[in-house]
Amino acid sequence: MQRRTLALSIAALLLAWAAPAAAQTGARPVRIMVPFSPGSQTDLVARLIAKSLEQHLEQPVIVENRPGAAGTVAAQAVLAQPADGHTLMMVSSAYAVLAASGRKLPYSPERDFDIVGVVARSANVLIASKASGFRTVAEIVAAGKAAGRPALNFGSSGVGSGTHLNAEYFATATGIRTVHIPLKGGPEILNEVMSGRVEFAFVPPSQVLSSGTERLSMLGITGQKRVRQLPDVPTVNEAGVKGFEYYLWYALMQKSGTPPAAAQRLSVALARSLVDPAVMQPFDSLGIEGMRLNLEAARGFMRTEIAANKSLIQSRGLQIE
Repeated sequence: MQRRTLALSIAALLLAWAAPAAAQTGARPVRIMVPFSPGSQTDLVARLIAKSLEQHLEQPVIVENRPGAAGTVAAQAVLAQPADGHTLMMVSSAYAVLAASGRKLPYSPERDFDIVGVVARSANVLIASKASGFRTVAEIVAAGKAAGRPALNFGSSGVGSGTHLNAEYFATATGIRTVHIPLKGGPEILNEVMSGRVEFAFVPPSQVLSSGTERLSMLGITGQKRVRQLPDVPTVNEAGVKGFEYYLWYALMQKSGTPPAAAQRLSVALARSLVDPAVMQPFDSLGIEGMRLNLEAARGFMRTEIAANKSLIQSRGLQIE
C-alpha cells in the first residue's frame, strides 16, 4: 500500500511538472531545447530547472521538446540561433555517447557546444520480471554465463542511450552474454520486461516508482549508495559486482562562442537553482541527485565521460548509428 501511494504521488508530480515554464515578464525568453519527448526524465529535469531559472534570471524560460535523430534535431535548433545565451539544450548522458561514437553528424558535439553546467545524475535500477525467477544480481550473472543457455536479452531506450551503455558496461564487468533489444523509451522497457520478452533492463528509479512494482523484481542500484525510496534494493556493488557504478546524468549546454558575460550569468543562475528547494526536493523524491560543479570541473566531467564511452564502445565493438 505504501509503494502504491508513493507511485500515485510521483505520477501526480510528473503531471504537474509537465506544464511548460510560464513566461513572467516581457523580457526576451530563454529557450531550453530537449532532445526527447515530454515525460522523459531529461524533460522532467529541464522543466524543474526552467521554473527555477526564471526566478534567478528574472526572465521567462521556456522548454521546447525537439526529439528526433539521436538529438540532432534539438542540436540544430540551438545552432540555428545566435550564440547569445538565449537558446540552450538540456542533454542526457547519451550526448557523450554520441560524441564518442565516431558517427558522422551535421555538427560537432565537442566543438559546437560548450557546457553551462552539469545539472544532475541518477543511478539506474536493474530490473527483471518476477515471472523470470531472477531474484538477485548473482542469479542474472549466473544465467548470463551458463553454458548452453541462450544469451540474455536486455532492453534499452535506444541504441546509444544511457540505459543501453549501462547494460553494456554491466556485461563487460560480469562477463555475461547479452543481446540488445532497443525500444522507444521507459514505458516500453517496463512492458517488455514485465511480459518476459526482455529478460532484464536498467531504468531510472523514477520509472519504477511511478509505474508500480507488482510485476517487477528490482535487483540492484547502479550508484554508490542505495536509493532512499527503495531501501531494500542493494547496490550492484553490494550484490557482488565489485566496483560497479553507473549514472545517467543531465547537463545544460550552450552554443560555442556565447559571450563570457552571458555564459557567466547562466552559470551563476544554474548554481543558484541547484540549491533551490523547489528543485532539490522533487529531485530527491525521484532518486535524482543535483550536481554542483564549477565550470572547469563541468568541462572536465564532460571530457572524462566522452573518453569513457569511447573506450566502452570500442571494447564492445558497438555500432552507434
